[in-house]
Amino acid sequence: MSHRIATAAKLARIERDPRSAVLTELRTGIDAAHKAIKSTDQADRQAASSDANLAYTKALTLMTQAQAAMTDAIVQEQFRHLEALLRRIGPPAE
Repeated sequence: MSHRIATAAKLARIERDPRSAVLTELRTGIDAAHKAIKSTDQADRQAASSDANLAYTKALTLMTQAQAAMTDAIVQEQFRHLEALLRRIGPPAE
């Protein structure tokens, strides 16, 4: 898995719809966490775990920039779901 690079179009979309941007990062993190949990290969598991933690960090950053999304019930539910998956995976590899 590779880390995504923000494009100008992506940054513009984030500014227009921060809630959607937060949810996109959360879904990306949830997908990566599921891959980490299911993986039998240690290297793949570490890469997916890293991607999941990166998406979580990006979602948190977006949340602080767009405080309106913080009270959204769906966003809160997705954060709880990703946090539970990250606890299941364990701490990120150094």
